Amino acid sequence: MDVLEAIKTRRSVRRYTDEKIPQETLDLLIDYGCRSASASNTQPWGFVIIEGKETIHSLSEQVRADLINMKQREPWISIYSRWLENPDFNFFFKRTQTLLLIYGHSRVKFYRESCTLAASNIMLAAHAMGIGSCWIGFAFETLNTPEFKASYNVPEHYDLVATLTLGYKSDERLSEMERKPALIFNR
Repeated sequence: MDVLEAIKTRRSVRRYTDEKIPQETLDLLIDYGCRSASASNTQPWGFVIIEGKETIHSLSEQVRADLINMKQREPWISIYSRWLENPDFNFFFKRTQTLLLIYGHSRVKFYRESCTLAASNIMLAAHAMGIGSCWIGFAFETLNTPEFKASYNVPEHYDLVATLTLGYKSDERLSEMERKPALIFNR
């Protein structure tokens, strides 16, 4: 698949098979991420790979608990109350066995932008290799705590930028995403 086809056809995937992604493939995806542009070539990223359904399910439950606790001070969370109250809802979705966390060196200017470009490269490369991905925004508070970072040897001056689920796509067919026409302000 060429890059233009990958850009056009990539979709967020939330259902995966039980097939494990080989370590060599994960390393290759991270290498593709590291080949993205970065501000002043700072390459401010660092990665954590988390594998295993039980570990991921446990993290999902922690995310749920943290979001419920945040509802009072973060009103936007209330729109997700139905999900939070459903014990069967899993924030990392169905059957994912791999999370890839991308942290950025917070003392480097534009680390968020650079790490976002790395995440985009990884998601496009994964798609081209038949691997689905989805960026999970809900996990930020839980996976960026000092305690969590210490448990995975992430230096405290690194901040979480992206949480990606990765896995081989289930048989579910996803249609091409409809997009609105570009909003160009000077035309």
